[in-house]
Amino acid sequence: MVANKFNDEIIFRGDSYDYVTKPLDEKELNLRLKNLLKIKELKETINQVSTTDALTGLHNRRFLHERLEAEIARSKRYDTKLSCLLLDIDFFKVVNDMYGYDWGDVLLKKIAEMLKGFIRKEDILTRYGDEEFIVLLPNTPEENAFIFAERFRREIEKMEFIPAGEEERHPITISGGIASYPFLQNVEEDGNTLIRYAEHALYNAKKRGKNKIVQFSQINIEY
Repeated sequence: MVANKFNDEIIFRGDSYDYVTKPLDEKELNLRLKNLLKIKELKETINQVSTTDALTGLHNRRFLHERLEAEIARSKRYDTKLSCLLLDIDFFKVVNDMYGYDWGDVLLKKIAEMLKGFIRKEDILTRYGDEEFIVLLPNTPEENAFIFAERFRREIEKMEFIPAGEEERHPITISGGIASYPFLQNVEEDGNTLIRYAEHALYNAKKRGKNKIVQFSQINIEY
């Protein structure tokens, strides 16, 4: 809030401009301030909605891509490893086909909640696709990311998922692919490259029979 050079009006500066003339009317000033606060809150809400997955409440794909390059830059600046874990629910289509999409949604939300309980404060968790999740693990080499992923895979194997009307649990497993930045020498790598490496590792895990975690560094791919 500033006065102009003639000191005869007050201007509010935010994402938009507004002003009141002198002498100040206290009611009008309070009203303008309330309106500016409402606009600010509305813009924050819109931003949150646009970067949040409506079903799980996790960050969405858009948020991931906004943060990914910043995390790559941080990794490069401090010479640390950034790992990307891509998880996919095995046979998710079978769940939808057998029990309906509502129970598929229940499963997605349950796994999202379990992931929230596993990650650290600095980790970035997103719903990447229909049954896919990505966890960015700053300052984490691939080997440590693998330990984290294996622990979570075993927890999913034990999870209780019993759709309504069923007497026994429906077995649930996940597959995962891990890649870390930086990886290849003399190759220009960015966030999209890191995700592509993780996708290759995930594809390899599926190819090996699912319910596995595969590290990108452990597979042979020519570039």
